[in-house]
Parts: sequence; C-alpha cells; structure tokens
Amino acid sequence: MQTDTLTPPAIRFPVLGALDAPILADLRSRPSRIALRFADLLTAMDVLIAADRDMIGFSGADPALDAWFRDAERALEHTLSALEALLAQSPRAPGDIALIRVARLIRKVIRSSDPDLVARLRRRAIETPMRYLVLDLPGLDPVVNRLILQGLSRFEAYLAVEDMSQVPDLGHDAPAPSDVTGPAF
Repeated sequence: MQTDTLTPPAIRFPVLGALDAPILADLRSRPSRIALRFADLLTAMDVLIAADRDMIGFSGADPALDAWFRDAERALEHTLSALEALLAQSPRAPGDIALIRVARLIRKVIRSSDPDLVARLRRRAIETPMRYLVLDLPGLDPVVNRLILQGLSRFEAYLAVEDMSQVPDLGHDAPAPSDVTGPAF
C-alpha cells in the first residue's frame, strides 16, 4: 500500500454553504442573527459529516491518516463553536426559539456519550419532526421552517455516518449483507 497517495481533503469553512445561501436570500425580511448563525451551523455540519464519512473503515493505524483525523477533529470543533455562537444569541425574531431548539438538539447529540439518549432523541426527531417546526406564528418567514428541516436533515445525516461506521467489514469477496446468497444471474 502506498501511503503517499493518501492526500487528506482540504477543509474550508465558508460563511454560508451553497445550499444555505439561496434559502437566506429567500427571506422576506433581513435574517436574524440566529438565522445567520444557523446557516453557519448547517455549513459546519456539512464539513463535519464529510470528514466523518472520510474516516469510515479506517482504524487510524496508518500515519498517513493523521491529517484526516486532524481535519475531522477541526470540523467537530468548528461545528461546536458554531453551535455555541448561535446559542449565545438572544432570540429576537419570530422563529428564533425554534432554531435554538434544533441547535440544542444537535449539540446534545454531538456531546453525548449515552447511546440510549442519542437513540431516543433521534427517534423523536424522525417520528415527530413537526414538533420542531413553527406553525401559525405571526410575522414568521416560511424560510425559517426550511432552515429547521435542513437542520434536522443534517442531524440525521450526522447520525447516519455513525451507523455506517458500525457496519462490520466483511472483506472484498463477501456478499453484501442484503445479498447473502450471492449474485443472482
């Protein structure tokens, strides 16, 4: 195995991600500081999810992977600081409290070492996403609910990476778990 061919991905932390900029541009009014910070959080989570996906299947025994591990650690630190910056803001606009609620959910899961708590929070978010949305609030921009749904989507994507990392490696010649009988021709 040639370790010199492994080049860790470059990590950049733009202020707004490609998916988030158009959403904020759709706001009818000037976005609140919390909405802007939430967009930053979504971008940071995109980088974190990508960095975590890059690590799936690697044990870390190869020194060439150290840069990838450092990138993943930096992505996690950046996500946590984006969360703290968002949560330090005072809610002022309609919908800010709902964005904060989703940010707290994400922070609780990222920091948790309790798999039962994480599973419970995940199940609640998947089964009843409406509990996080803001309905019938005067002055609410509908884009706020789109931000919330994107936050819940990132939340699930982050947890799905963890699911993928727990799948046992069966080797190259083993059939896929869904196809234990082998190929059907």
